Amino acid sequence: MTSLLPPESIAELDSRFGDKFRALGGIEHIAVVTALLEGSVTNQRLRNITNHHSSDLTNIFKSLVLNSFLVPDGVGRGTCYRLPVLLNEMINTGQSTLVDTLFSPESETYLIPANSFHLETDSPHLETDSTHLETDSPHLDRLAAIAAPVKATRKAPHEDVTNIILQLCKENYLSLRNLADLLGRAPSTLQDHYINPMIKKNILKYRYPDRINHPSQGYRTINKDAQ
Repeated sequence: MTSLLPPESIAELDSRFGDKFRALGGIEHIAVVTALLEGSVTNQRLRNITNHHSSDLTNIFKSLVLNSFLVPDGVGRGTCYRLPVLLNEMINTGQSTLVDTLFSPESETYLIPANSFHLETDSPHLETDSTHLETDSPHLDRLAAIAAPVKATRKAPHEDVTNIILQLCKENYLSLRNLADLLGRAPSTLQDHYINPMIKKNILKYRYPDRINHPSQGYRTINKDAQ
C-alpha cells in the first residue's frame, strides 16, 4: 500500500524529517502522508485505510507524537493528528511572536498543530483577513453569541450548525481551530461533516485555495449576492 502513496508527498515529508521519516514503517508512513494530504488524520480514518485494529493504531499515533511527526488536536475519540508547524513557517505567516513560548528545545523545529491559533490580548479588533481571535475584542463576544446555541448542546441539527458557521464566517476568515473553539466541537468533526461539504456546495471558501494545508488556512462565507 505504501508504494501507492504520492511521490511528491513522500518527497516533501522526506525533506522535512529526513532519516527519521525514512525509518518509519508502512502504517506510520500512511498516517503521516494522510495528515499531509488531508490536513489531519484520525484513528478512524487510518482504520478505514489500513484495516488495522484501533488499539494498534492508538499505539502508532502515540509513537508518532512522541517522535514529533504528528501533534494531537482534541481529546479522547475526537482526537485528530496534524503535522506540526515548522519554525520558519510560523515566521513567514506572522506567528513569530509565539516562538518564545512555544519553542521546543528538544526538537528545535516543531512547535504547534498546523491549524492552531492563539488569542491576542493587546489588539482591539478582529481584522477582516485574520485567523486570530482577540480575547478583549467585541467581535469575539459577537461571534461567541452567534455560536452559543450550538455550543450549548451536543445534538444541534445539522442545518443549524451549517447556518451558524455561515454567520460566523460572513465577515472574517476563521480557522478550523477558531470555529472549533467557538462551537465547542472537535476540529475533525467540523472538517469532515461541515467544512468540506460546505466548500463542495460552494457556500464556503478557502483563504488559501491553492494550498489547502496552509498553516494559516481559514474559511469565509461566499456572498452569492456579490457574485
